[in-house]
Parts: sequence; C-alpha cells; structure tokens
Amino acid sequence: MLFKSSKDWNAYCKSRKKPDDIPSSPIKTYKAHWKGMGDWLGTEYIANADRHYIAYDYAKEFVHKLGLNNFFNTILNTAVWYFELGTC
Repeated sequence: MLFKSSKDWNAYCKSRKKPDDIPSSPIKTYKAHWKGMGDWLGTEYIANADRHYIAYDYAKEFVHKLGLNNFFNTILNTAVWYFELGTC
C-alpha cells in the first residue's frame, strides 16, 4: 500500500485496517530513530523545516550566473532544468 502523505496515513489508521502492532503515531513510538514522515511512508519527502540549503550568498551567486533576468526566463529555465534531470 502506498501512502502519499501523513493525511493518507492518518486515514488508514482511522480505517481500522492497520495491524495492532504498527503504531498510529510512529513519531512518538520511534522517537530515537525518527527521520520524518517521508521516511516512514517511503515517499522520501523532506519537510521544509528539515531541509538544508546552501548559504544565501552562494545561492544568490548561482542564480546570478544563470542569467535569469525576468520571471518568464526563470520559469522557462526551471522547466528545462527539470526536464534535463528527468523529473517531469
């Protein structure tokens, strides 16, 4: 069974289909091992609060090197970048 979000997980828990030996609240049960709901559900989604970004100055320098001087170019370049990575 594939859960896409914690909302799906909670609905599953409330449906009474979950085995009794699987916790409804894994964050409490597995506190010492907890890596996030994305890890628990297998989606690998990382919550915004848990993401790590490079420093602002480095990010700004990277963006400036892309030569994105307006919103349209930014959207177009982002779409091309995602396509090249095969994420579309």
